Amino acid sequence: GPQLGSGGFGTVFSAIRPSDRSPVSGHRRGRRGIVSSSQPDGTRVPMEIVLMEKVGSGCRSIIQLLDWFELPDSFLLVVERPEASRDFLQLLLEHEFLCEEVACWLFRQVLEAVWHCSACGVLHHDIKLEILLVEPERGKMKLLYFSCGTFLQERTFTRFSGEPLSQPE
Repeated sequence: GPQLGSGGFGTVFSAIRPSDRSPVSGHRRGRRGIVSSSQPDGTRVPMEIVLMEKVGSGCRSIIQLLDWFELPDSFLLVVERPEASRDFLQLLLEHEFLCEEVACWLFRQVLEAVWHCSACGVLHHDIKLEILLVEPERGKMKLLYFSCGTFLQERTFTRFSGEPLSQPE
């Protein structure tokens, strides 16, 4: 289907799942800059896929990874696509403000997603308005993209997206 957007980590396309004709989106991620994780069988899989599979069930506020494919030059992630949805930034730009009840309901869903990620040992690392998908008619929100994510750790984080962070002096 048509391109829905693109960014630093890849391109997103609209698609229809053949088996049940439900709307999905395909996220094509180039290989450059992908942080990968070694699997027990020795294969290397993008960390984003590993993290999405880890948080993939038990939380309706996180986008569901339905399938993924390795292509010669990239990876393709197939995720659910709620119809009539847009990112939170688009919603705010259209409406300028939200009533307190709606804002509280959406924020509660963000907290639910973060809590679920933490309970699964995952740190999203990039929550912002553009990473939150909202279905305005239903009042549902979903957390997207784990491309900057990592596993939670007890020690101080000193790396982000595979690059060392500068330490404060």
